[in-house]
Amino acid sequence: MLEVTNLSMEAQLGLDFSHLYKESHLCRYSEQGLFNILASVITLLQMIRICNCSSVIPFIATERTVVYRERFAGKYSLWMYSFAQVKNFKDHM
Repeated sequence: MLEVTNLSMEAQLGLDFSHLYKESHLCRYSEQGLFNILASVITLLQMIRICNCSSVIPFIATERTVVYRERFAGKYSLWMYSFAQVKNFKDHM
């Protein structure tokens, strides 16, 4: 495709380059392109989620072990632990 943006050149050649570009295969709207972009974004988000989860899992496993040990020892009720977790979560928001 010609790289001409001068109006006098368009007048000399008798062509409208913007009209030619809009009718060419370079400018046509394609739903497949949109679907490819959306699929790439979704794949990226899933990879980010997986990476974030893999970094948190050791902490969750340790916390779960502590909860089971303290619950078995009868240190507190499950309701109080749940309440403390919700309160701690809301404090960090």
